[in-house]
Amino acid sequence: MKKIVKLFILALVVFLPLIGDAKTNFTFEWEKDDGLYVGSVNGEYIFYNRQENILKVYDKDGVFVENLDFPIGENIKTSEFYEDEILNLLFYRETGCKLQYNSDLDKFYYVDPKSPRIVVLGEYSSDSVIELSFSNGEDIEEIKKLIGIEYDIIKSIFDANLAIDGYYYDEDYYIVWCYNESYDYYKVFNKDGELVYSLEFLYEDAYKLHVYDDRIYLMTDDTKIDIYDFDKKLLDSFDVSDKVYEFHPNDDIFLDSFYIKDNNLIFLYAYQNIEPVSDMGEGIKNRHDNKSIFDYTKYESNPDNYFALKYKLTHDMTLVTEKTGGSFTAERKVDEFDREYVELKITTQEGYVVNTITVKDIHGNEIEVIDNKFYMPGSDVVVSVTYKQGEYLPIPDTGLSQSITIILIGLILISLGAYTINYVRQE
Repeated sequence: MKKIVKLFILALVVFLPLIGDAKTNFTFEWEKDDGLYVGSVNGEYIFYNRQENILKVYDKDGVFVENLDFPIGENIKTSEFYEDEILNLLFYRETGCKLQYNSDLDKFYYVDPKSPRIVVLGEYSSDSVIELSFSNGEDIEEIKKLIGIEYDIIKSIFDANLAIDGYYYDEDYYIVWCYNESYDYYKVFNKDGELVYSLEFLYEDAYKLHVYDDRIYLMTDDTKIDIYDFDKKLLDSFDVSDKVYEFHPNDDIFLDSFYIKDNNLIFLYAYQNIEPVSDMGEGIKNRHDNKSIFDYTKYESNPDNYFALKYKLTHDMTLVTEKTGGSFTAERKVDEFDREYVELKITTQEGYVVNTITVKDIHGNEIEVIDNKFYMPGSDVVVSVTYKQGEYLPIPDTGLSQSITIILIGLILISLGAYTINYVRQE
């Protein structure tokens, strides 16, 4: 028993963790009221102003950079449209469909799950060459070839007698917003087409959901975001109402959408002046309460009246180091693309060298460390450094270096002597 106690005390002394001063923070950074938020490209934030037909670009601090012309109405090659990240983002933001490319078939297309159909584009983005319908048995094999696992996901929704209202992608996950006459659902599938998360809710709740770093980010109302794991355990919660009401205390607004990238969260709000629905079909009337439902297609306000709030989500970082052998510090920084990274500064004690540097996220996944630097994932991390005895010893002197030195000195003296003799003769 005494030996166990001693070993326990020794473990506490030798492997005592040093906790960094970093805390999980949800920090407001800037607000923009400049058209429709499109997305982030290379650390810059893009807004689309329909009236001026330009894209407004801001840096990571919210400082205006430039205006970009948007070539609307022009013939743009589909390949160029697909490869231009800004145009691709805008296409998705405006249509709700993601422009995709199948390299095996050399075809550009997008999936419209509400129809449901697949539209295959021609040489130019305005050309619709083929439309493949999920209800047409003759098109099914071609659809399977084009979208692979996505066909199985969409089919599973239809087989459950659900209609699809929205469909999008987060990292390696497919998120489907679907419904029946009673409820709305979010269905989250992994890259293998397996259902990993399902949420049932009433339409008037209008939840919005994203997956980031294997966590569910769920907007439960227009100002609050809850973070869950796939087992529906609440991990964290944030409220942005203070900033929303500070900037727009008297406006009638609603949350249009939100985005997550590189630990940055963008909340996009829109002004609304909307009318109650009066011409709903019987199916819709059965699944919703007439008094609480609104028709979001009947805007009386300017469609460009959006504003965006940006927050930085900072996760906990725990530093673990051995008591004997050395110590280290971890400094958070942001690169030119607005990605948060950490630089480690390690100091070893005399007679010790670094043995291992390990960084793991909350799921136990190891984060790559290059030159004592790593990028923060969207979760807490544990950083550990171990040491071992040893020194970087100098290369033993075998006498060769002394011989080389003597030869070099001799050559220099001979050269100087020859130069002196030649100089005297000339005189």
